[in-house]
Amino acid sequence: MKINNQFYQLIRPDLKIIYKYLINMGAYPEDAEDIIQDTVIKFWENMDRIEPRKVKAWLFKVAINNYYTLRRKRKNVLQVKDALREQLCTESEPLLSTDRTELMIQVKDIYSQMSDSEKTLLILKYHHDLSYKEIAAFLNTTEETVKTSLSRARKSFKKLWEGDKSAG
Repeated sequence: MKINNQFYQLIRPDLKIIYKYLINMGAYPEDAEDIIQDTVIKFWENMDRIEPRKVKAWLFKVAINNYYTLRRKRKNVLQVKDALREQLCTESEPLLSTDRTELMIQVKDIYSQMSDSEKTLLILKYHHDLSYKEIAAFLNTTEETVKTSLSRARKSFKKLWEGDKSAG
């Protein structure tokens, strides 16, 4: 099946964001590429049934579900060192300072303790710098819901962060 180039150019920016999101969630780059490819194929097969205003949300949902399916099949969550290795491979800086590396490990550890929905919101907002409106489009919800949920996710992160600091 050959995907129309014009069609692909329309969804490509969304696919780039989804790819980066998958990497931040702990997917290996090869797995993220495969998930994106599967998502495009599923979209191509179902695009006549998807409302144009819901395309972003549909792409995001299918990709995320594919990631969770892959994760379940492997029956193990990526360890922090694997997630860190993948993060380092995507960094543009040749070397990271020890402090930054430790901070990344702590953030990944806190993310692992959070719900997937909270983690999703924080990654989209703070790792990808998406606006509330863009996040709402990806998640097929309202900006108000995003603001409220993101506020709760920040509080959850802060509570876990402060708990981690007091334990160390």
